[in-house]
Amino acid sequence: MAIGLSNANDWNLSRSRFWGVPLPVWRTEDGQNTKVIGSIKELIEEIEKSISAGHMHSNPFGDFEVGEMSDENYQKVDLHKHTVDEIILVSEENQPQRK
Repeated sequence: MAIGLSNANDWNLSRSRFWGVPLPVWRTEDGQNTKVIGSIKELIEEIEKSISAGHMHSNPFGDFEVGEMSDENYQKVDLHKHTVDEIILVSEENQPQRK
C-alpha cells in the first residue's frame, strides 16, 4: 500500500503551525555585514537604531518591558518567522539588514 499526501492527515494540520523560532541573524544585501542578536533586549535596542536610521517605522515589541517576567509581558513578543522576517536592522554603515 502506497502512502501519499492523501493519507497524511497530521501533515495537513501541522503545515499551518509555527514550529520554531528563526535564527537571529540579519545581513546586509551584499552579505558583507552580519548581526547576530542574543536577547530580546538587544533586538529591541537594534530595532530602535533602525527606526532612527529610517529603515523601520515602529517597533513591533515596543510595549515589551525588559526584565518584567510575567506571562502577560511575554505575550507582547512574537519571535516566529512571520513577525521576525518583517524586522529590518541597520549596519554600522547605515545599510539595511534583513533576515
